[in-house]
Amino acid sequence: MSKTVSVISKNFYKVNPDSIDEYIAAGGFEGLKKAITMKPEEIIELLNKSDLQGRGGAAFSVATKWNHAVRVSAPVKGIMCNADEGEPGTFKDRSLLEHNPFGVIEGMIIGAYVGGGSQMNHARIYIREEYTYLHGRVRNAIKQAEERGFLGNDILGTGLNIEMKVVSGAGAYVCGESSALLESTEGKAGRPRIKPPRLNNVGLYNLPTLLNNVESYSIVPILVRDDSEYRSYGTEKSIGTKMISVSGNVKKPGVYEIPFGITIREVVYDIAGGLSSERPLKFVQIGGASGAIVPASQLDTPISYEGLCEIGVAVGSGAVVVADDSNSMLDYFDSLAHFFAEESCGKCTPCREGNRQLVKIVGLMKSGKATAADFDRLVDMLGLMKGASFCGLGKTEPAPFLAAIKHFEDEVRGYFK
Repeated sequence: MSKTVSVISKNFYKVNPDSIDEYIAAGGFEGLKKAITMKPEEIIELLNKSDLQGRGGAAFSVATKWNHAVRVSAPVKGIMCNADEGEPGTFKDRSLLEHNPFGVIEGMIIGAYVGGGSQMNHARIYIREEYTYLHGRVRNAIKQAEERGFLGNDILGTGLNIEMKVVSGAGAYVCGESSALLESTEGKAGRPRIKPPRLNNVGLYNLPTLLNNVESYSIVPILVRDDSEYRSYGTEKSIGTKMISVSGNVKKPGVYEIPFGITIREVVYDIAGGLSSERPLKFVQIGGASGAIVPASQLDTPISYEGLCEIGVAVGSGAVVVADDSNSMLDYFDSLAHFFAEESCGKCTPCREGNRQLVKIVGLMKSGKATAADFDRLVDMLGLMKGASFCGLGKTEPAPFLAAIKHFEDEVRGYFK
């Protein structure tokens, strides 16, 4: 029996993603048509009933975010879709844009109907540079939606006005952070903004802005149209399904949709076919490069918000990276340290200088010159970065290092004299 499901991914390989007619024939835009018969508060309550949490990594309540948008009254607003997906090992939003672009657009239109401006909404889909080949597909979907009256002025006779465009990222990891994404969208250097003010008050072009990621928007029309199938999956505290991207030392890497509650072991061995090397599993990293690692002894942990929380891990971006025992902690540290040093935007001292120090310490580890004092300095540096970095990316970066020290302390300490 398959342990994957097809709710969010129902249209994959069945509906031509370049044809709005096929999308409509498959029930597309029925969620929007139903939404405009409902009050915004009713849609928010529907999202709240399913406890939909943002799928970009922060897991902030979508209902709460949309409720904040409703409370800010303005004639012109911004509607943003974060398709930057820069966490290494994460590529499930790419599949949603590739196979179901109209679903993302429909979710954004419903978002504008609920929390948008009374006169005009500037909607932007910010797609990472590495997905340039998808820009044309999404622009084609926008054009077809405009021609059929789902975008533009007076959408379906509601008075709702939306002009939607695709914006390309430039390959910066930090632009996955919401305010850095807005800076980049406006043509500025992608660096996080000081908060407050929050984006729902001052966002894109200083307009009140509603921002969600690709997967979050994709789920909304499904819930509005009929939430019974989605709600039939999951656990009591993690309702529904989740798109994940599995990579690393597995036989069948790829994008899968799973019900919340199945275990990490089921994902690795039943869905992804087990380890390609046939060697013992060493660890699994959950949620991208800034996610914590899980040792083999915790493989029976359920993938759910509450299940992973019990072992100090977050669902994060949906990345599941599997490593066998041929991977050393030294190589893992080396890869992480250089990635984050390269991608730090440099705005704040803890992240900028902290990453430089991590690279130096890893260099000492590789040369065999690291001392016990360097280990203490490593731990202190990670704690400082976690507590004092400016944005969420800097604050979460220490998570994989700290988890590695926790679960593989003897091996890590072995690199220090």
